[in-house]
Amino acid sequence: MARILEGFEKLYDGVTVRKINLMDNMDYAKKYGVRVVPTLIFLSPEEELLLKHEGIMNSEQLKDSWKELGYELEDLK
Repeated sequence: MARILEGFEKLYDGVTVRKINLMDNMDYAKKYGVRVVPTLIFLSPEEELLLKHEGIMNSEQLKDSWKELGYELEDLK
């Protein structure tokens, strides 16, 4: 999942990916109700929770999820 997220961040302008080790940051697990790894948390620029997805997503699924949330991602190619 890390490789997919790193590539996704490089492909689209304005996307920031943060990977959080929950063993070191249990507050995040509690705050967002994380029960499984990986869990993807989609946040607005104001850090409002928009979507939580448990499990793996490929790059197209990530892009589609942002689109469903109303965000048009600009391809940097």
